Amino acid sequence: MTYEQVIKRLKNEQLGFPAEVKALEQTLAQKEADYERAAAAHEHAAKGELSKFEALVSEERKLREKELQERRVVLQKKQQLATELDKTERERRMTLQDQQSKVGEDSARQQMAPQTEKLIVEEQKKIAAYEAAFQQIMEATGVADVNEVAPPAGIFKHDLQWLHSTRFTVLKLVVMNFECACFMA
Repeated sequence: MTYEQVIKRLKNEQLGFPAEVKALEQTLAQKEADYERAAAAHEHAAKGELSKFEALVSEERKLREKELQERRVVLQKKQQLATELDKTERERRMTLQDQQSKVGEDSARQQMAPQTEKLIVEEQKKIAAYEAAFQQIMEATGVADVNEVAPPAGIFKHDLQWLHSTRFTVLKLVVMNFECACFMA
């Protein structure tokens, strides 16, 4: 290449360089605008995706809360049922114990009834014997009151007190036997 060709080429480049720079600047501006649009579209898409994700998370949270609430309700029902079962079991045990104690009392009364009747009969015989003896003494001495029969020293005073207490005891036994018979009937 010659000097003149180099100069001619430089002059052509000098004349075309501003147009080339201008074309490059326009291309750069267009690329920057494309980039801005792409960035805006990407940001818009990212925001849309984020809102979808947040909605999905919110929906899942609501579902978990609902599920948790249902489990709480089920747990409360189970606890209430367990409490009621425990209460009815305690009541059943108490009823069973009451029945067993009543059965035990009834069987004890049934076992005691013949013995009580035997004691009553024996005490009545003793009372009848003592009353007959006092009646004979009263006839022999010719007095109308038992207290007049006893000598002043009080020899029979103890026997008389025993007779009165025995009468009272026999009456109590008769009443208890009657109550027992009424209760068992």
